[in-house]
Amino acid sequence: MSKKLAVQNSTNPTTTTGSSFVRTCFHILFFVTPLLLWPYTTEVFEFNKMIFVYAMTTIIATGWIINSIKAGKFTLVRTPLDLPISLFFLSQIASTIFSIDPHTSLWGYYSRFHGGLMSTICYIILFYAFVTHFQKDTKAIFGIVKTLLATATITAFYGVLEHFGI
Repeated sequence: MSKKLAVQNSTNPTTTTGSSFVRTCFHILFFVTPLLLWPYTTEVFEFNKMIFVYAMTTIIATGWIINSIKAGKFTLVRTPLDLPISLFFLSQIASTIFSIDPHTSLWGYYSRFHGGLMSTICYIILFYAFVTHFQKDTKAIFGIVKTLLATATITAFYGVLEHFGI
């Protein structure tokens, strides 16, 4: 079995079983992240969400890799954002290497955990996994929009209740 890197220009949607797993993980990521609060940490909001995003990125990337191994090729959809993302990523790597505080540059700082290189890597992986597994599949993208609207509705309802002290 030869190993190939298939780079696509957004032509055919990926609809394999592995893709279904990755798509389901995106639904979980988009639904759970805004609702995730853990009162037993000193930073109630962002820390818990970032740990969840790191975990879901690992699961999504693993599903993508396993799907690629089964298919015998790695598919990565090209986008017009490839160059800007690459340049931004290279600048993040350089700033982490030359930082006066490499730990903060890598992980972010307290109460702002998504500002480091690790979160940037996660966001880039999630972006490419999303465009690869949802490419030109309007029905699947509409499903993601419904998931986002559902979690936004729950979050807004919770916010209104909290505002009135209920």
